[in-house]
Amino acid sequence: MMNHTCPLCGHQYNEGAASHCAACPLNGGCTMLCCPNCGYQQPDPQESRLGRWASGWLKRRKARQVGCEEVGACTLAECRPGEPACVRGFHPDLSQARQRALHAHGLGPGRLVQVLHQRPVTIVQIGAAELALEGDLAALIEVERGTADES
Repeated sequence: MMNHTCPLCGHQYNEGAASHCAACPLNGGCTMLCCPNCGYQQPDPQESRLGRWASGWLKRRKARQVGCEEVGACTLAECRPGEPACVRGFHPDLSQARQRALHAHGLGPGRLVQVLHQRPVTIVQIGAAELALEGDLAALIEVERGTADES
């Protein structure tokens, strides 16, 4: 059985204790979990494709926030406009071909960049050049906020 934590009250319970709500008219076919402590309903991440996606998204978002606060590292997508950052590397999900293309445009580890805009796309200045990056790509470029020596 899988353990769950209620996002509302923080109560931890196992799948057996989270049986579907007895008052629900869809009791037999419902894929929602009901917290036995507060009654909060949430999609069962094992039964719902949307639940699995949301669960993964929240874990990645939390990991990114913790990384930024604790280590000073974050992604280009999280930098504020006008903020300088030093590229530290690329996320493992970024393909080698995409990494080579970014290197060709001057964006690589050790380079100092400045974020100019975040919406509708992330625009960074690298030396005298400006580069526009889609949001999902900017989220895969790991940086450290502040200034550093350029390589």
